[in-house]
Amino acid sequence: HSPALLGGAGRDLLISSTQGGQLSIRDARWKYIPGLGKQGKGAWKSVAVQPGKAEDFKRDAVEQAKDRLFDLIADPSERSNVAAAHPEVVARLKAALEAERAKGFNQPLGL
Repeated sequence: HSPALLGGAGRDLLISSTQGGQLSIRDARWKYIPGLGKQGKGAWKSVAVQPGKAEDFKRDAVEQAKDRLFDLIADPSERSNVAAAHPEVVARLKAALEAERAKGFNQPLGL
C-alpha cells in the first residue's frame, strides 16, 4: 500500500503532462512548466489544439515560449506566471525534471 493512503507522506514531486503534451513538475506549492523556446518551435502546436481566436493562440505561444511557474496556493487557476520572481524555485524544479528525463522519463506520457 502507498504510504499516502495509510496516512503517511505522499510524493514530494509529481510529474504530469500539460494539455499540449508537455511535461510539468509540481510540489506541494509550485508548478513548473519549461518554456518551449522561440515562438514557432512547437509553441503553436501545443496551443493550436485548443479552440479560440488566432490572437489567443499567438499570445499563448509567446507565453509558452518561456519558463512558467505558478504558485498553486495563491493562484490555483494558474493565471499568473511568477517565474521571474522566484528563480530559485524555477532552478530547483527544472533540475528535478531534467534529472527524471535523464532516467528515461520523457514525453509524451502514455494514457
